[in-house]
Formats: sequence, C-alpha cells, structure tokens
Amino acid sequence: TNEFVHGFCVLGASDASAFSDTYFGLEYTVVPDFKDGVKLWGDRDYVASGVSGETMCENGLYVQPNKHKKIPRFTDITFGANPSTSGGEIIMCAFLVTDGRDGQW
Repeated sequence: TNEFVHGFCVLGASDASAFSDTYFGLEYTVVPDFKDGVKLWGDRDYVASGVSGETMCENGLYVQPNKHKKIPRFTDITFGANPSTSGGEIIMCAFLVTDGRDGQW
C-alpha cells in the first residue's frame, strides 16, 4: 500500500502527543483507558477488540490518528510522552497495517 495505516498506545504515561511536520493534515487525539471498543481512527468506525493485558496496551493512552488510509507513506511523525511517576518507565506500542486488519501489534 502507498498509505501509512497506524496507531500508537503508551503505558506508564500521564500524557502523550504526536504530530507530523511533513503532513499537516494529520492530527492526533489522546484517548485514555485503551480497551475493547475504543475507536481506532477519527474518520472511521473501526474499534479495538481482543485487547487484553500489557502486551496489548490495555488501559494505556491511545494516540488516535484523525485519518485512517489517507496518510502518505514515509510521513514523519514525532511522538512524545511524560512518565506517570518521576523516573518511571514508558512503554510505547504501535501497530502498522500492512495487510489484514488484525492489529499486528
């Protein structure tokens, strides 16, 4: 595909953000408490399912892209997050869709 279909989630963070300085139509919304039923993209009705445990970023902050398939390949994205506790660990999870729609964390 020539499109960059993706999503980010972070565990152990009090807040998170992302932006692109190469594709200005791309924006992100932080959605707390990632779990089944969370909407994955701002312009689609697809929702997460089968979310279970840390390996699936359950209860993390989901950084939701406003677009699903209209992001050009090779778009640069900057991601940042602050730990919930001083010196705490942050775990960033990402999925990239390259074929089927099964999450591919």
